[in-house]
Amino acid sequence: MSEMRMREIDKLQLTTLKEDDLIPRQLWQKEKDAYEADIKNLKETKAHLENQLKFQAQVNSELKTLLVAAVGEDLESRVQHLTEDKLSLARALLNSANHLTSHQEQTEWLSGQCEVWRSKFLASSLMVEELARWKSALTKRINDLQNVIKSILSDHYKLQKQMMTTFSNLKGVSETYNSTKSYNLKTGDIMELGFSIQNLSEEVADIIGVDQKLKIVDEKLVNAYSPTEKVALK
Repeated sequence: MSEMRMREIDKLQLTTLKEDDLIPRQLWQKEKDAYEADIKNLKETKAHLENQLKFQAQVNSELKTLLVAAVGEDLESRVQHLTEDKLSLARALLNSANHLTSHQEQTEWLSGQCEVWRSKFLASSLMVEELARWKSALTKRINDLQNVIKSILSDHYKLQKQMMTTFSNLKGVSETYNSTKSYNLKTGDIMELGFSIQNLSEEVADIIGVDQKLKIVDEKLVNAYSPTEKVALK
């Protein structure tokens, strides 16, 4: 390419010399040197650009290799991480499924226990209601019996006073007819009074000569109860 350029320049110079012999040779030489300098600069620029192109191609090739390797390693690493994450997720799902199964079994067991305790609670509620009725009835019965006991004690007190009077009267009659024998009470309770009155009455009956037929006790009256005792026996 440079030789063709030189030939063209020579032709132009010859043509110029033929057409115009007035152009100085010095000017021609100056232009020639300028063209040669331009050609030299262009060659140097071309060589520099070719070197840069080769260097850039080499750099691009190396970058491409590094990029492919980096992308490959990154993809492999990401695939490995994804695989590990998948395995971890699978284990977590399996554990969750086991926990759910266990929780379901516990829930079913607790549901059964709830039904059992519900039945027990209903049964105990019925028992409590029944016991409450019994308690109310027994409380009423106890109050009634306490009132009966008070009435019986009151009747016994009155009976004791009456028996004491009867004992005193019979004792006076007995001592009037038989002064050698005397009756004295130790405690004065009803049992002692009854026993003493029975003995005194038999003695007085013998003294005054009561007919033996009149001494027969009516058996119907033996088991007779007072109104208070009848209430107590209900």
